[in-house]
Amino acid sequence: MSPVPEPARACDPASLYLDLLKKVLLNETGLEAELRIAYLHECARSGTTPDRIVLRDIRLLQADRFAALARRRQEGRTSRDDIGLDCAFTMSGRLRLDHLERCLAQILEDGIAGDFLEAGVWRGGCGLFASGFFKAHGAAGRRVWLADSFAGVPPPSHPADAGVALSDRPELAIQRPLVEEAFRRFGLWGDDVVLVEGLFADTLPTLPVESLAVLRLDGDLFTSTLDTLSALYGKVTPGGYVIVDDYGALPGCRFAIEAFRLTKGIQAPLETVDWTCVAWRKPLAA
Repeated sequence: MSPVPEPARACDPASLYLDLLKKVLLNETGLEAELRIAYLHECARSGTTPDRIVLRDIRLLQADRFAALARRRQEGRTSRDDIGLDCAFTMSGRLRLDHLERCLAQILEDGIAGDFLEAGVWRGGCGLFASGFFKAHGAAGRRVWLADSFAGVPPPSHPADAGVALSDRPELAIQRPLVEEAFRRFGLWGDDVVLVEGLFADTLPTLPVESLAVLRLDGDLFTSTLDTLSALYGKVTPGGYVIVDDYGALPGCRFAIEAFRLTKGIQAPLETVDWTCVAWRKPLAA
């Protein structure tokens, strides 16, 4: 099946709103502020007085650093010392948000029934975008389900995740009230947004979701990825999309995807979204 087509660029209110929403979720409008925070932190550590001109014109005076930060935000690349890690609402990057928009647009165009569900939500950015997209296009009746432990990544329990130390990263533990508050701040909170708290193995098998048009996996680990697919792949509507955030970055996730697809005989081709994200579309019923 061919990759998701690029949407036609438009200047209608919905398109303008969604483009601005992406910029805010990625904090593309606040990159200079992130550089200023980093600069002030460096001055404090070194005991030097901040230069007011540097603070004012930091985008020009630290042009290479600004370009590198903008590029990382585009590609969805972060690290423990990334100054922008906690300023954006998503670590997915522009390429993955653009792809998500194309998938959502395609399911509406093709009349594919079902909700949006993300397993592993961090600050809720992809869910916020999906909710904004549905509202902008008047797609009433589609819910946004966001499943997370809201306590960070659990310790690895499978050999495929050996050496993956994500459970010791407190910046990955975003509490549930913060995600709910983000939806309120964006004016997107409502009965169509459902936060599901707990480990995927405990919550997803009994989740009262009828059908999914988009299933997005961002569970990092082998077990989390396999638990999500085992519980929910059967609820993905034919013609719906499965998006995997960590396929290229984390070998445990990649192993789980490949094992599941092999076991289930899934032959739909994997679409490469960016350096780590892949997706496939569940074949339409014959």
